[in-house]
Amino acid sequence: MVDIVSKNSFKENLNKIDEKETFSNIQYDFKLILFVSYSTKNSAIMHDILQKANSLDKKYSLNKFDYYMRSNEDKRWEKSFYQAALENVSKKGNQLHLCGPVGYMELMRNNFLETGKIEVDYIYYT
Repeated sequence: MVDIVSKNSFKENLNKIDEKETFSNIQYDFKLILFVSYSTKNSAIMHDILQKANSLDKKYSLNKFDYYMRSNEDKRWEKSFYQAALENVSKKGNQLHLCGPVGYMELMRNNFLETGKIEVDYIYYT
């Protein structure tokens, strides 16, 4: 139930953003890069909302949010993909939060460590 309420609230607020919004309350050094994987595109929870947030970030040149989604219907995540996605990210202070099956999390941990953008002390498992 909490997921449904938060999803609807988030969606409602995204639709209220107008041309006068300055997004000045976002901390200057914060950026969220979200890599999400689903079994199928139809099972992608909140994909439409995350896609909209990503579009707004690009529209207003905020550089605060990147959203990457893949499903089993797409090609697998590869190390080169992460390296390209993180190319303009500095190494300082990045955190990696992983959630999923153990094998997936270990693979992702190793892929991210090899990019040189994440330090092992800043990897968290949920």
